[in-house]
Amino acid sequence: MTCTQHLHCHLQYNMANFSGGFRAQRKASYNAASTQKTGHNPSGNTRGEDGQETRVAIRDVTPHEANTVLVGIVITKQRVHTFPDKRNPGSMRCKFTFTLRDSPADYINATYWGSEDHLRQLHSSFKICDVVEVQNCQVSSKITSGDPQNDKWSPWTPSQYQVNISETYSNLSLYSGWDYTEFTALAHVPLRPPSDYHTLSDILSNGPSMDGSHINILAIVKHVCAVREMTSKNGKPLRKCDIHLMDEGCSHFQLVMWDDEMIELAQSWTPRENIIFAVDVKVSNDSYCKCMLATCDQKTIVITNPDSGEAHQLYQYAQTVESDLFKEPAGEDKRTSFTEDANDNISSISQVYTVEELKNEMSTRVGDDSCFTGILFAYLTTLNIDQGLGSVLYHRCTKCSFRVGLDSSLCLNKACSLSSPMAEGSFSSDVHYNMLVSLTDCTGTVDSVLLTGQAAYSLLTCSPAEMLTKNERTRTEIKTGLVLEKFKVYFKCLCSQKKSSVRILSMCMVDSREVTLA
Repeated sequence: MTCTQHLHCHLQYNMANFSGGFRAQRKASYNAASTQKTGHNPSGNTRGEDGQETRVAIRDVTPHEANTVLVGIVITKQRVHTFPDKRNPGSMRCKFTFTLRDSPADYINATYWGSEDHLRQLHSSFKICDVVEVQNCQVSSKITSGDPQNDKWSPWTPSQYQVNISETYSNLSLYSGWDYTEFTALAHVPLRPPSDYHTLSDILSNGPSMDGSHINILAIVKHVCAVREMTSKNGKPLRKCDIHLMDEGCSHFQLVMWDDEMIELAQSWTPRENIIFAVDVKVSNDSYCKCMLATCDQKTIVITNPDSGEAHQLYQYAQTVESDLFKEPAGEDKRTSFTEDANDNISSISQVYTVEELKNEMSTRVGDDSCFTGILFAYLTTLNIDQGLGSVLYHRCTKCSFRVGLDSSLCLNKACSLSSPMAEGSFSSDVHYNMLVSLTDCTGTVDSVLLTGQAAYSLLTCSPAEMLTKNERTRTEIKTGLVLEKFKVYFKCLCSQKKSSVRILSMCMVDSREVTLA
């Protein structure tokens, strides 16, 4: 697919899903503001009363226009680079680049030039997902090896222009205007069509043909490793952070980060809670570990919890995966190849285990990164739905799917538009089941078995929202009717480096025809 075709598909997707309404709202907002200031503005941009300062949408920027002002959300940001000044031998120049976005389809690269002290102070004053205002910037055409759409050392952008910001003549500051939330909403809008990504198993199985290329990845955050301090060959200090990812077909894949800004963004991620859409990561074959991995470089942009059907579906899958799979020791640098996840269709499960046999199988598989399924005939011996709902239910923000407390009035995800105090009153959340139970037969007991989703709903015969409204007495009555009853339990056991754990796929009371099996 050519760049032009790719951009056409990208714009079609965004306009169909988000852009039309967003742009109409933004244009109406611009016009309203302009009417207040000047009485008329047919372009949809804003101009100060003195006519000297023009706020321009990224899609409308033109070269050599004086006193241009841009407002947008920072979707990626690179470190400060220092290099010799050719015009002044013996002195150094500094710059850093970031990417600004003000609509679903429009984003542009901006480079700030200046002295080292000034740039380092300014660089630390904002981060990815902040909304900034750039005043008196200069717009110019891209200068990239003869191809105007080939951004070699910075992210690809649909704009044919780039922005230059000067320490002497320009100003960059955090933005807190009346339309602030319209920009923060862009933090979760995908930069590419929803199906424009490779699955992790595709990367692993087609490794040699993809080595060195830039691709898009949609995946679950499995683990964020501790940041490691390193030194380059020329003595420069470096920081590295490994992110372990997974999806439906791959239980482990490594994403490597070297940039401080990207590493800081990753520190806000929670395993299982966050889905990432990583655009233009570089995939390579690690000869030392003999496996494929991905690296974030200057071209990479990462969208956290993208608002797309594919991302929501992957998030739902993450909630069905046993929680212990996400509990990896901090700082562990695990590099293993993937294993195929078993099919969770219970109709294909026939192997019957006793609790003792299940425990033995789990102990032999510790460290294998494998999984297996089976059937248990066992009594339900622990079901603590009457001891506080905090261990039974949890809430997720309806906007970004971030996990929040039962009594939260705002989203805890700082990148979500519903985390702002201005969103108080409009915040809403969905409630979900997540509890640990115990199962017992004549050979022993298996504790901390995860019961979630549809399996919990079928057992308790009420939705999570309905359970939230029930008093302690009613919950105790439900518990009394289930504990010490015998169930046929379909389970899936997931084995990680340190331990194995069990998740219930389905459970129902044993009927008379299965008494002999039980």
